[in-house]
Amino acid sequence: MRARLARIRARVVATDALFISLGVFAVVSVRAWRLEPLPVAAPPQRGGVAAGSLIDSAAVTATIDRIVDANPFRHDRSRPATRYRLAGATPAASDRPAAPRPFLPQFRIHGIAATQNGGGLAALSVNGRPAQIVAVGQTIEGLRLVRVKQGAATLSRADTTLVLYLPGATRPQ
Repeated sequence: MRARLARIRARVVATDALFISLGVFAVVSVRAWRLEPLPVAAPPQRGGVAAGSLIDSAAVTATIDRIVDANPFRHDRSRPATRYRLAGATPAASDRPAAPRPFLPQFRIHGIAATQNGGGLAALSVNGRPAQIVAVGQTIEGLRLVRVKQGAATLSRADTTLVLYLPGATRPQ
């Protein structure tokens, strides 16, 4: 008897919750579909066009025609030599020419002795010189040997990561 009463109470509670949620849904739906008038914009401050004044459509059309005739996307147009700056603006750090990137030597990998945890040795030659044995953590030509794995060695510095693969080694896609 108690189990039956518990089931009846659960059904009553579930039915009540359904009707309450349908009521909330109806109220929210009515509010969502109701259109409210747009707020009135404040009149423009000095320098702007006063509300109700006419704009010279001929001048606007002439300006648009001049821009279209200039065609900023034409194929023969090239990038300007300097960036555009507003009058009186000081050049930003990004406007100054960047320092030339350091030269990256030509590395060639001749062999690898790798351990399971990424350590090991790599035989590397730089710019055609004889090969050197480099251990993980050592630096060669400004690049540090970071990791050695089966068929590949990874060299790195602050702005460059270089992965060298042995000839015939499978490369990841």
